[in-house]
Amino acid sequence: MLIAVSYGHIKNEGAVGIRKEFDMIREYAPLVVKYLKEQGHTVDVISKDTGASYLSDRCKEENKKKYDLTIDCHVNAFNGKAHGTECIYYPSSETGKKYAEKINAEIVKLGFGNRGAYADRRGLYMLKHTNSPCVIIEPCFCDSNVDMALYNADKLARAIVLGITGKEVKEKVVVVPQKDNKVLDLQKLLNKYNFLGANGKALAEDNIWGKNTEFAASKYIESIK
Repeated sequence: MLIAVSYGHIKNEGAVGIRKEFDMIREYAPLVVKYLKEQGHTVDVISKDTGASYLSDRCKEENKKKYDLTIDCHVNAFNGKAHGTECIYYPSSETGKKYAEKINAEIVKLGFGNRGAYADRRGLYMLKHTNSPCVIIEPCFCDSNVDMALYNADKLARAIVLGITGKEVKEKVVVVPQKDNKVLDLQKLLNKYNFLGANGKALAEDNIWGKNTEFAASKYIESIK
């Protein structure tokens, strides 16, 4: 599949609650991209993170190719009481509806309330101005204690990929020989400075380069750029 991925709102925009939408999207959306690529799909990130016309710029970028699917990653917020998952598609797009329903169903399996997959008849900008079938993903509410207790970037990304492709993300674990303690030293360093794994927990200091160590290391690299 040829897939375009948009990372929701630009900085200083979007929902704010217990967590910020901008930050959460940039936790789970890059993992979606990574896992889709690992399954052999071609993925373009079309995000433009500056400028008043960023939505228009993203759609212009999307319209340069004939994508099988475009996803626009978000999180919701309302009044601190609303919670759950919803996926939105353009009314006339049967393909968009199919993907919205499948993605929504897989995210709900993580424990989130089911707000459903539905058509937006007003025509949200990304839905209305992309040439390909487009789904806006609202996996949870960032101002909900219920949803924030369930939120896990890695599990969410895996659910979205499963909804899109019908295939689970395979675990890739590289075991480093015990005589080489480079990964172990890194894990200790990351734990010292509280860089958590994709599961939201401190790293197991086991000298194994797994998904949690990779996730924490990527966050560390981002922090020093």
